[in-house]
Amino acid sequence: MVPNAIRIAVLANSEQMKQLAFTLALPAVAFPDPDYEFLLLERDYKLSLCWQLKKPVMYLTVDFVQGSLAYRQKQALQQEAVAKAVGIKSQYRPYVVDATAGLGRDAFILASLGCQVTLIEQHPIVAALLRDGLLRLLQNQALSMELIQANAISMLDTLEQKPDVVYLDPLFPPRTKSALVKKDMQILQRLTHGDMTDNQLLFQAALRCATKRVVVKRPGYAPVLDDAAPVDFIIETPHHRFDIYKVNTA
Repeated sequence: MVPNAIRIAVLANSEQMKQLAFTLALPAVAFPDPDYEFLLLERDYKLSLCWQLKKPVMYLTVDFVQGSLAYRQKQALQQEAVAKAVGIKSQYRPYVVDATAGLGRDAFILASLGCQVTLIEQHPIVAALLRDGLLRLLQNQALSMELIQANAISMLDTLEQKPDVVYLDPLFPPRTKSALVKKDMQILQRLTHGDMTDNQLLFQAALRCATKRVVVKRPGYAPVLDDAAPVDFIIETPHHRFDIYKVNTA
């Protein structure tokens, strides 16, 4: 079931979309209905979320096969900041759990570099978009990526195989107005409005779960996730930073 009170429907013009509406417990409509703020629909053979009350209309699709992510994959080298953050070395690829998977972009890069990656995403619609993108990706490439739709705090405490690294990239309110914020982030911020994850509880669960390190991606201007936990080291990029916490499992 989809949380919060934002009005969302599924444009159910196929059996697959009707089944999706049933799975997500969302209304199924035969035509675009302006009474709904968002519509889940098929667009160019991909699952897409349409923010139809936004002018101009915005679409959100997870596509690892074409566009900027595919280009980023071709350029994916160990010099990627996220690769350094999780500890990739010449002969070492950690097992990573991305506990705030979102659109799966950093997880995709890590898997492209040879990591086994488990993605956890709580929001059912974000998870549905991500699952659709992964299904198309894995038809073309043999990457080790598994998606779990669940509450990350609970899931981290019950994973049978403990990861080397837990990766966190919690949504953070943008400092600037939406005109300067990428459209996909605008949609995610709106879609998850009112869905409050206790980031400190999530961070503590990550520390319990990881066997080597916890990596937290933050905007450059954002405070650390937990004031009580000292950061072991930081990797900075022009737009964000990675706070790395080493885990002592002794």
